[in-house]
Amino acid sequence: MGLRKGIIYSITSILFIIAISVVIIIYNSLSRSLGSDVSDKVVSDMINQFKKNAEADLEKAITIVGKRAILSAVNYTTTSGNALDDSVARLKELMENGTLYGDVSTFMLNNTIYNWTRRIQDIASATGFELSLNISPVEVRPYDSFNLIFKTNLTINISEKTGYVRIDRFVEKSVIVSIENFEDPLTALKTNGLYIKKIVRCPYENNHTFQVDSTWNLQNLEDDIQNGYYHPSVQGASFLDRLEGSLTTTAKYQNLAPGKTIGLEHFVNLQTLYDLGIPINTNKTVVDHLYWDSNTYTSYRVNGLTIDWFRIDNETDGYLTHAQIYGVEQLLI
Repeated sequence: MGLRKGIIYSITSILFIIAISVVIIIYNSLSRSLGSDVSDKVVSDMINQFKKNAEADLEKAITIVGKRAILSAVNYTTTSGNALDDSVARLKELMENGTLYGDVSTFMLNNTIYNWTRRIQDIASATGFELSLNISPVEVRPYDSFNLIFKTNLTINISEKTGYVRIDRFVEKSVIVSIENFEDPLTALKTNGLYIKKIVRCPYENNHTFQVDSTWNLQNLEDDIQNGYYHPSVQGASFLDRLEGSLTTTAKYQNLAPGKTIGLEHFVNLQTLYDLGIPINTNKTVVDHLYWDSNTYTSYRVNGLTIDWFRIDNETDGYLTHAQIYGVEQLLI
């Protein structure tokens, strides 16, 4: 993530304030030429527009700060080899304070939620408008398997210098941020940082295998196996769980997204592990949360598949088994 993105919302805020400064000059002129009623209406409209712009700018700020917090958290797990103790608490700490376990994160430098409010207030103080912004603590929740949701509340109080024109606004802002293309912390934690892979969503959902004239086509499945694409999973660890080193979705995060599938799973590429010098077990299913599990699950080869190390289980994930989910229930051997 480029550092330039971190200043997008502050630049936008500066443009807001410049626009308002121009309006203040117009306001003074209008007060003399058109009377207070017209000028008050103009200023009221501009204050309202500023309020709308601030709300929209907050959404950009949460997105940028949220992505930086995710990047910082993932970087910590992959480089230190340590799982987070509480993913929600640590992401909140990063977004609000720019620190992780009290240590300043370089990814968050000058890019926290409170930096955003201070920047706007500092710039606004140079104008004739009185501006007060108060932002609530950030809430972090899973949204689905591939997204987190960040929520905060903003109280805006803005008025012109006499206080005659004033707007008070309470805003609830929720922003969905994708975890796609971030590194999977779990694979790094399970391989001492050797196996690093990005979370890329599988393009073959419900279309891994199909038949043409009674012949099975397994091309999509083989591509998925080789690339290790990620799939939604009821049992597999959610992204927040993965940051904590958990193999499965835990109740504490599932309860934050009731009724939704928030877990992930992918096929561990045993050839990649072998090439990295990591011991492999060719008798285990390669569905990641079961492969890394110390328990033993019955695994099967797939008839017609050219990848000889691939094994899959017939364990239930939600309402279907893995063999059914990936379209190989008739091909197990």
